[in-house]
Amino acid sequence: MGERMLAGGWTYERLAAKTAEERFNVWLNAKAKDAFDAQELARFIEDSGLDYAPTGGISMSDPRVLEMRDVIESPEGVAACLRATADGLPALAGVEPMIVARMKTRYGSFSQMTVTAGSIVGELMLGKGYRIASQKKMPVGSVAKTAAFWEIR
Repeated sequence: MGERMLAGGWTYERLAAKTAEERFNVWLNAKAKDAFDAQELARFIEDSGLDYAPTGGISMSDPRVLEMRDVIESPEGVAACLRATADGLPALAGVEPMIVARMKTRYGSFSQMTVTAGSIVGELMLGKGYRIASQKKMPVGSVAKTAAFWEIR
């Protein structure tokens, strides 16, 4: 990311030295301003791969959660969850590659993002008539380590 200077004198290195909650406050303040450079700072934080969330995880109204929900609940996301389940994998294993492809560094094992993705998948699967059968390891290379395995009720 280098020494690119952003609004308020922020750089990647300076942001990286802050806690997730401090970065969240910088992001929140930047989002609240209409100035182009403030919006640029907010986008930079979103794309940096650095965690930025208030203590306790991510809000269900956070734009990243809404983006995950869009992917998971899309026709392709639903099909991927059902296909993974039919193949004996956690439903999340089917859709997580799609989440990663769309969100890149905005999705990761921070701010309980993988837990939140699993919860959204859980809502979907319950609505499709499934119940949790067990927890299974995710495939090698996945961001999430484990996820629910579903079976039809």
